[in-house]
Amino acid sequence: QLHANDPVEIIFLAFLAIMISMPLIVVGGVATLTQSEWGTRQVVRYALDRVNNAIQGTMYIGRISGSIFTGMTIDSLEIRDKNDSVFVAIARLQMEYDPRDVLDRRVLMRNVRLGRLTANIFEDSVGMFNFRRIFPSGPPGPAQEVPRNAWGQFIKLENVTVDSAKFTVTTRWWADSTLPRAQRDSLTTFNLQRT
Repeated sequence: QLHANDPVEIIFLAFLAIMISMPLIVVGGVATLTQSEWGTRQVVRYALDRVNNAIQGTMYIGRISGSIFTGMTIDSLEIRDKNDSVFVAIARLQMEYDPRDVLDRRVLMRNVRLGRLTANIFEDSVGMFNFRRIFPSGPPGPAQEVPRNAWGQFIKLENVTVDSAKFTVTTRWWADSTLPRAQRDSLTTFNLQRT
């Protein structure tokens, strides 16, 4: 029989209430972070901040649905360079994955479906392609030994379906300098009229 005035019983009841409520609070917090749209958005915002700090450009992600643990659908995804030019745009991205792979620092996506993929690859005036600027290979100097389990060392996509795709590759062009000046001018005029 419980007595409301007994301090030992009050402490025991308080301890029991805390021990029962803590797992419920943790489960509720995890469910809120992983199953609600707000929680998913917070997790994605954290990941997106990390990605945007690592690249020389900006990644944008639209509305996300599905489970953060097993797979999700992203209604739009864009990667832009520092000049705000689109490098990759995807209207819809669906994927499945195993969270154990993420914990092991592996990117293994299954049943990937890309809708309306657009990729613009261009070479700038100094001969560097935009993807090399967005995803630099590292600091200059001798190559550093990368740990085997570092992020980006294992990337694999299985069962990929692309609904529609448009790739544009733009490279530098100039007329052959060994041609006579009149031919170079004609060739340059002709090629400028084609663009």
